[in-house]
Amino acid sequence: MITVLQPPELIPYAVCDNSMFFQINGDDYNLVAHSDDTVDVLLLPAWGVNRTVRRELQQKYSHRISVELDMWHSFEDVIQTSLNPLQYQPNEFVITQTQDPTINNPHLISYDWQFNRIKSYYSHFPWRPGTVIWNHSGVNGHIADQLSKAEDKQKIFLSATRTTWDSPSVNRPLTARKSLPALLRKHYKDLGWIGNITGEYPYDFLYPNMAFTHYGLATWVDGEPKNDPVNFGWSKHYGCPAHQTYFKDTFISIYVETIQSGNSLIVTEKTYDPLIKGHFILPFGKVNFVQRLRDIGIQLPNFIDYSYDAIEDFDHRLATWHAEIHRLLNIDIDTWRQHWRDNELSVLHANQLWFHRRDYDRVDLQKLILSTT
Repeated sequence: MITVLQPPELIPYAVCDNSMFFQINGDDYNLVAHSDDTVDVLLLPAWGVNRTVRRELQQKYSHRISVELDMWHSFEDVIQTSLNPLQYQPNEFVITQTQDPTINNPHLISYDWQFNRIKSYYSHFPWRPGTVIWNHSGVNGHIADQLSKAEDKQKIFLSATRTTWDSPSVNRPLTARKSLPALLRKHYKDLGWIGNITGEYPYDFLYPNMAFTHYGLATWVDGEPKNDPVNFGWSKHYGCPAHQTYFKDTFISIYVETIQSGNSLIVTEKTYDPLIKGHFILPFGKVNFVQRLRDIGIQLPNFIDYSYDAIEDFDHRLATWHAEIHRLLNIDIDTWRQHWRDNELSVLHANQLWFHRRDYDRVDLQKLILSTT
């Protein structure tokens, strides 16, 4: 049994329920708010907190190791700017969902939390009672369905790229995020579904599964949802995937990933959701993001040109990605249907199997504890 102390001082800084990590990690653990004895793990507040607060907690509570769970948010160069500058104690560790191949620090443990989180949602993970599940949409919110038939698809693309929540205070460029819905609206609006609700475009709106019953939008009329999106204002926040109908009606997801530049890298639900749904993908991320997908076992089709992924210069990479969008969206729908049939087993179904067969990523906490004794 691992005793984990989440001190009361941590609560004001807590973003989400840290017990999610320990449950998926498979640990036999006991989460406590106070202990007079030495605990195995002391939880520390995340990177946005002054170092003095962290050190005070480490001095106040007797513990074998202290751990920061960096699982909830990420941005460009988060490890270099927020995690790496810390002077770590010998028994202090950061378990981070972000990777950075330029940094080798034994106190920084890369961990694919986004895969774990999304897999747990689609697999209906048996959470402990009382767990506050982050951005979870309920039993009908995350549906892993069989591939739809090529002949049933009437549009080409699905694009859920949100821009309204970004702000200058976040170290995240908006260039790519803003360019995509603008490009799609101007040239290809009738060829797909755009999800980027703004004051100017309040009907660029995607309904989530959680807004309706298990399958199908019974309220759709002539291919369009008839409900006013004002009634579903909460679903403009893409913590939940778009409704199954959008995926069944289209071939490819075109989107911008969370991190687009710098050295830090993360694969999020923006990528995992369409792969689970059985979609082709055309992501824009940091240089070599697509190569990372190949490295972890994702299959990609030959008819899509991913060469933009290797271009170091941001503006050049973005322009080349735009050019591939134009090329793909000028392919007629019958050819798209043939591409779907040609890749149905080798790419689309293979990626679904990869997701379901891949085990959860885990951290050996017992090994960390023993390494410091």
